Amino acid sequence: MAKSERQKLKLLCLAQIFWCKTDINSAFPIKRLIDELAAMNIAASRKSLYDDIRLLREYGMDIRMNGDYGYYLDTRFFEKPELKILMDALYSARFLSQKKSHELIHRLGMLTSDSQRKQLTRLLFSKNRARSCGMDCYQNIRKLCDAIWQNRQISFLCFRLTPERKFFYYNRGNPFVVSPWAVSYTHLRAHETLRHLV
Repeated sequence: MAKSERQKLKLLCLAQIFWCKTDINSAFPIKRLIDELAAMNIAASRKSLYDDIRLLREYGMDIRMNGDYGYYLDTRFFEKPELKILMDALYSARFLSQKKSHELIHRLGMLTSDSQRKQLTRLLFSKNRARSCGMDCYQNIRKLCDAIWQNRQISFLCFRLTPERKFFYYNRGNPFVVSPWAVSYTHLRAHETLRHLV
């Protein structure tokens, strides 16, 4: 990409720097912003950056100064404690596989700065927690949401695992057919499972 074309990305790259790399404890002085843009092969001067910051503020980004330390993005979609609550909920959700839980936590982490994301994920802890063995529940939630949106009925089989490790199907093994109105997350007993949502 030609240098002049890279310059057209300057405002977007500057917004990305503020979004991903700055917070109240990681403010960037103008010199650091110039260096970050230079690493992206984008030239910037002090005067142009002051104008760019003004434009980003007009656009709605809450860019503030932290004394002599520099500029940082303050207000975000979620505050740090809110992200912590959401990440903990995802991490402890027994109906999500560990892979899906970590994937969603990673996406949530993209809503804050790199340094805060590291702090938040370092604090995750769950001891001896049973996990769902697959994507069934995640896919079922998707199907439920689609059925609610399309005003359609759903059918499913419901069973429990007996102490003898055998499946005991409710409703004599026939599918339940219901009209879903909402998705509700509740704690099912470990031996009861909903399967085969169609």
